[in-house]
Amino acid sequence: MAVIAAALALPGVEILGVSVTTPILTTAMGPFLVDLANTVNSATPNVPLTPAEAALAVIRTAMTKADAQQEVHKAGINDARFDTLLAITGMPPAPVSLAEALRRGYITEADYELGISRGDLRNEYAPLMKRLAVQQASPAEVLNAAVEGQLAADVARAKFAEVGGEPDDYDWRLGTTGGGPGPVEAFAMASRGVIPWDGVGLGITSFAQAIAEGHTRNKWEPIYRAALVPIPPDRTLLAMYRAGGLTEEQFVKYLKMHGTSDEIISAFLTEATHTKTGAHKQLAESEVLALYSDQIIDRPTALAMTEGLGYNAAEADYIVEIAEFKAQAAALRTAVGRVHTLFVGHKIDASVATSILGELSVPPDRVTALLEVWAIEHKANVKILTEAQVVSAWGHAIIDTAPAIAELVKLGYDEADSTLLLAIHNKAALTPAQLAGNSGSQ
Repeated sequence: MAVIAAALALPGVEILGVSVTTPILTTAMGPFLVDLANTVNSATPNVPLTPAEAALAVIRTAMTKADAQQEVHKAGINDARFDTLLAITGMPPAPVSLAEALRRGYITEADYELGISRGDLRNEYAPLMKRLAVQQASPAEVLNAAVEGQLAADVARAKFAEVGGEPDDYDWRLGTTGGGPGPVEAFAMASRGVIPWDGVGLGITSFAQAIAEGHTRNKWEPIYRAALVPIPPDRTLLAMYRAGGLTEEQFVKYLKMHGTSDEIISAFLTEATHTKTGAHKQLAESEVLALYSDQIIDRPTALAMTEGLGYNAAEADYIVEIAEFKAQAAALRTAVGRVHTLFVGHKIDASVATSILGELSVPPDRVTALLEVWAIEHKANVKILTEAQVVSAWGHAIIDTAPAIAELVKLGYDEADSTLLLAIHNKAALTPAQLAGNSGSQ
């Protein structure tokens, strides 16, 4: 300490009237003085918080207000001044956030103005911040509103600039806002003549412009134009090929344009061929089976000819088998029909009919059932004399007048007409004797 005192007591040297000794000594003694200050502070740690630190500690609940007041008293700040310091310590929410909270109704107008007053923003800008907090439409939204007809053209143009859009960009940005119809819809419109195929640009409606306004790159426009040409469904193409509307080459080309595999194409061609020749094939099949049923060809020949029509062995065997069954069934029906005719016509009796049906292998229960019905027909199958036969019998004195008139009445004539028929045959009116019952020969 003596050295320090001695050094500080050295007379200063003046150059042009300015002392230079003290600054030199201060610089030279700086490290020693810092060390000395640290030693002293460590021995007596009683440096108080600054008033600003104390106020911030209260705001952040690190100190009570009473403790902070005692601390600032050491700096010469009384309680009233400390309250002022507390009032200006800490920051309110940002002005835009305050304005949004006010708009949402979270705070009152007074709260908003208080928050502005306690921030760094000057109070006169509070109304401006309130206005800026109102969210406006973006330039893109203004353009969408114009495209969708929600804003008139002049209103949209002015609004676009108001919300920050570059006025010089308005036209081209409007032209690229929204989208046109898809390629399929545009193709249909152009095909029907509703829109032209070609032409691009602002205000033009065409197939090419629809592609340009969509998400597809413009280079795909001619490809879309070619690929969207409609092709009938596979089955329609098959019908057209069968009818001769398409050549085989065209038929195959259009099927491939549908993405149909070679295997399916081959099946389509086979089906079409069978359909075209189907009628002739059926005719030939019918002739083969007729020859076989008439026993003009034998079974092996019938099978070979049927297989030659495109059937496999199993199919041919089944078809010939059906033909045999049909022939046998027809023969059986004919035979049973003949027995029926003979029995109902009183040519054979029930025992003969039963025997013949048994020989035809008709099951006994079916024989009984058939004869029950045939018996009724047998009883009903009674021959009656005709008008001519009755009149002729009367004229030949085979029957008398009264029986003759009775038979004619059975045939549907009344007595007067019956008498008239007899008189016509007699070539004269009937005599009293004839009317009394004698035949026409008297």
